[in-house]
Amino acid sequence: MKIKNICFFVLFASTALRAQVGIGTTTPNANCALEVVGNVKTTQKVFLETPKLATQINGTQLLVATSTNELKKYNVSNSKYGPVNFVNFVFNNLNTEGLQDFNTKIPANNYIISLQGYQFLDQTPSNLYPDSVYLIDSDYTPKPNGNYNFNKDFVNGLVSRAYVKNGVWWLQFYVNYSSFYASNSNASPAFIGKVKVNLTINALIFRKNLITSSGGPISVNMSGNTTATAAKPTGY
Repeated sequence: MKIKNICFFVLFASTALRAQVGIGTTTPNANCALEVVGNVKTTQKVFLETPKLATQINGTQLLVATSTNELKKYNVSNSKYGPVNFVNFVFNNLNTEGLQDFNTKIPANNYIISLQGYQFLDQTPSNLYPDSVYLIDSDYTPKPNGNYNFNKDFVNGLVSRAYVKNGVWWLQFYVNYSSFYASNSNASPAFIGKVKVNLTINALIFRKNLITSSGGPISVNMSGNTTATAAKPTGY
């Protein structure tokens, strides 16, 4: 009789261990082995031996650690900032010399800015339907027939960059050794000259603490060649 009682107790105990357990609730979730209603504090580590793969993308949220070492559900719609932000910077009636310095007032210690694209258009109403807004060397000499001799001593081109100064991000967009010019084949003369432009810059703004590494500058000596292979960045 004693042996039967022991067997019955062991069977009952093992069954109870497999049942749902609730702390702070008398009705634990049937899908959970353990449900805790309230705060949970651990002073060591928490191991997830066999976490399941997430198969749902829409509606899922991240867990983030707060400054008080709490894990909280991250909801971007209620957050002061998003992990990745997209901004269109639009500059109307921009000087012919371009955007020399623009203070975004975005703190560099919290964010990283990456410029993704741009567009510039002639904004002068009198220059209807210009053939193009283009770049030429700033050092040119007019000829009697109205054409121009262009000095090729300089390498011109667009400068489009985001950089850090005084702890915040700044933008630049201008033509190296040149300005913005326009022409109109239906006008006389066809060459219009320097023009102001409307400029749009697309930028991605990343929250810095969500990026593992910003990656340092990768310098490559091309030795006059057109192709090369750089070393793999650290951490990749």
